[in-house]
Amino acid sequence: MFYIRLLSALLCFWGTFVNAVYRDEAFNVDWQLSTIGDYRCTISDYAKENQLIILSDYSEIETLVTYINETNGNVLLRYTVPFKMSDAMLVPDSHQLILNVVGDSTKKYVSIDLDTGLILDDASNDLVQASDFSFESTCVANDYKILNKDGKPRLKVTDKTMGLPIFDIELPESFTDINYLSTDYSQNLQFIVGNGDSQFTYFNYTEGGKNLTNSWVRDESLVDIVDSTFFDLKDPSIDTIRKELTEERDIDDVITAYVFRVKNNFNRIRNYLKQHQYSPGRVITSFLKENELMGNINEEKAYKRDLDFGLAKLLIVVTKNGRMAALHVSQQGKIIWNFNTGLQNIVSINYTPLTDELVVINEKGSFVVFTSINEHIPPTLKNEGSFNLTTSSIITKTKKLDDEHNCFFVSLENGENQIVSVDNMQPLNNASYFLTNHNSKEINGYILSEGNKLVDTWRITLNTNEKIVAFASRTEDPVVNVGNVLGNRTVLYKYLYPNLVSYATINEEDRSLYINLIDTITGELLHSQKHTNEKVDINSPVNLVFGENWYVYSYLSAEPIPEQRITVVELYDSLESNVKKSDPNMQYSPLKGNINKPEVISKSYYFPEIIQDLELSSTKFSITSKAIIIKLANDQITFVPKFVLNARSKEEANMSDDDKKEFMASPYMSSIPINDNFIISHQRELIMGDDSKLVSSATNLESTTIVCEIGNDVFCSRIYPSGQFDVMSPSFEKFQLFGTIFIVIVIVYYLHPTVANKKLKILWMIKD
Repeated sequence: MFYIRLLSALLCFWGTFVNAVYRDEAFNVDWQLSTIGDYRCTISDYAKENQLIILSDYSEIETLVTYINETNGNVLLRYTVPFKMSDAMLVPDSHQLILNVVGDSTKKYVSIDLDTGLILDDASNDLVQASDFSFESTCVANDYKILNKDGKPRLKVTDKTMGLPIFDIELPESFTDINYLSTDYSQNLQFIVGNGDSQFTYFNYTEGGKNLTNSWVRDESLVDIVDSTFFDLKDPSIDTIRKELTEERDIDDVITAYVFRVKNNFNRIRNYLKQHQYSPGRVITSFLKENELMGNINEEKAYKRDLDFGLAKLLIVVTKNGRMAALHVSQQGKIIWNFNTGLQNIVSINYTPLTDELVVINEKGSFVVFTSINEHIPPTLKNEGSFNLTTSSIITKTKKLDDEHNCFFVSLENGENQIVSVDNMQPLNNASYFLTNHNSKEINGYILSEGNKLVDTWRITLNTNEKIVAFASRTEDPVVNVGNVLGNRTVLYKYLYPNLVSYATINEEDRSLYINLIDTITGELLHSQKHTNEKVDINSPVNLVFGENWYVYSYLSAEPIPEQRITVVELYDSLESNVKKSDPNMQYSPLKGNINKPEVISKSYYFPEIIQDLELSSTKFSITSKAIIIKLANDQITFVPKFVLNARSKEEANMSDDDKKEFMASPYMSSIPINDNFIISHQRELIMGDDSKLVSSATNLESTTIVCEIGNDVFCSRIYPSGQFDVMSPSFEKFQLFGTIFIVIVIVYYLHPTVANKKLKILWMIKD
């Protein structure tokens, strides 16, 4: 019996991962926005027809090499080179790209094999000396003139020897520069123009410039995204119903309100019949189509379904240089609108559903407020201004404090903190405003006092050889149940105290790792976990996420052997079943010191890949098991359901019969397996960057959550941590079900008089 349960658990474990993205959903429900950035150098690949090589700045010390299809502008391949380039040239005979490196005292030239992407340092200098090409003639477009005719810019290309004009092409009015130009000085001309706003347009002319055979546009303005937020799209028809309900609620007389509702419903039915020309056949056909009983639904019905299920969202992103754009999540990341906010060095963007406002803040404390957010036109500018900061220091991060008044808790570069408000309204002075802030060396606790002043309540300062490398607050998701039901039907109560924070510190001298749990009200240390016997790799990321009554952290140990570890810590009110130390009838207050400390269980696992980042999935009611979303060091994304990371799991030999009866019970396995089916980004090649962020957004389907990775690229997909338990499969026989129900209703309708007659005869003792 145990082996049957074990097999079931393993099948569930396997099925959960496979269901990350169904086969028929791959590349349909997930999408990727690939960006290149400003084109520093564009070169035609001589060895491969219709292929361009574009070099751009990926970071301060890296260059991004991109191969694109010259016919449509699609990205074919990208990879980064750990050098900053100033110029580049292509050597046709060897099919190598040579970069002129800046900022590296040990290298001047770096050669890249374009077939393999490998760096060939040793051959670079010899190739440069032997080549007749110069950096200027290869990487920079030349041999053209820009002239103005009737106020419009024109591109003119002349013969090199005779100086005779060959091409005379009118350029777009938004033209600012020529990024790339290639011609045979006879019939064919290809060039790329930029508009100064990271938008690049390709043109291909033949027949001496008389025929435009091909053209495409790439928008590279969303290359440096610093923050994002989700906006839930709503069905416009709901607004009419909402308006009717509001008017009905304002009617004092019950009878009048009832008549008002009946009248509205009657008009709705009449309009529906009129729309279908009062034909019963048309009405039935429309009903079958609306309920998907007549085959595939059209795009309009599919989008209506996405609206109902909460899958239709706008991912609103903002770049550091002030661009703000809305990407339609359910329409393959289609850019709905994209404009410049007018600010530079953006820090954050926040959306407030209560007021339907978007607030964009930059590092100097300037802000802009937009309203009327929808999927058709850009939002409207409502307000702009600057916060009255106490110092001239720049803002490093913001935290939304009050939705009603658009208040923010801002951290400044000089270590100070301040409460600011967009609309200059004062938030409620309430003792529940306890705030926590941290940097790499200390953690501070504050309370909001009269006049919106922050008063220090506690402070944790680290030693000089220590630093904070990870920090996570407990999630504010709703609590579904207060305990775990064990195999013997007893309950192990969770520790659900809300004011908790966990943080990780590394001692840079002995490379030891400490994971601490503190109370955010008092700063009291509730639990500490130490990793002193293994040497932690201080150059690798330490990640931390905090769920309901547990937190998960990951780190890379360097000694005795390199191993990626992922550890779960679970907090319980008591480790004895059916025992609850906290009295529900007692008023607990951390300021009075009567808060019980949690009892802790911890378990560590090995993970086969290096972990770059962690994030928790979000669902509407938190009934679905949480998923630990994992970004790997190779920029792929996977996830592990929380029930796999179980701190209470035991070795098979130590499991009792009651342990085996517990829901989803399985023996402890020290290593978490991973394969290609677990990767929700599957075959996509993502280039994200070190500052990329994982985010998750709930939908109206409790089983489904949207996961996005936002960095140099934007990638979004859907995952189902507990399977799609609230969605019927495409093979579900809906027509047979409704047909059966209809037949049963007809049978009941005709049998009802017979049964009633039978009962009447029995009452009167009449024999048939």
